[in-house]
Amino acid sequence: MAEKRKFEFFLLRYVPDAVKGEFVNFGLIALEHGTEGSSLVDVRFTKDWGRVQCLDPHADLDVLEALQREIRQEIGQTRNKAMLLRRMEDSFSGVVQLSAVMPALTEKIALGDGEGEAGERAGGASEDSGDDANCI
Repeated sequence: MAEKRKFEFFLLRYVPDAVKGEFVNFGLIALEHGTEGSSLVDVRFTKDWGRVQCLDPHADLDVLEALQREIRQEIGQTRNKAMLLRRMEDSFSGVVQLSAVMPALTEKIALGDGEGEAGERAGGASEDSGDDANCI
């Protein structure tokens, strides 16, 4: 049996109205605990914005997709977890929020190729088509 490895993850949440506090998870970032602190293991984002559009029909998806690209670039350049989290929280202007960091143990940390559906891993419904019939 392989040795369990410690890692932690947090979710990226789209929050169009901070007063209501309603949100949709659209990304997941996983960090591994090591002897020299935490380092990035994997990042995933949704490919289906249907749940975001159900929550906020006027959401600017181009801005959210640009934000995904920016986050991927930033993550690739940052090895310090505390600095990464601080930068992300400072730059999102409240529309995108970070969940609390959640610890976990696993034998395999990498989630794959980094291009999968965050919805499956981040509490979303990846089968949403964006059709209004799916909105509650």
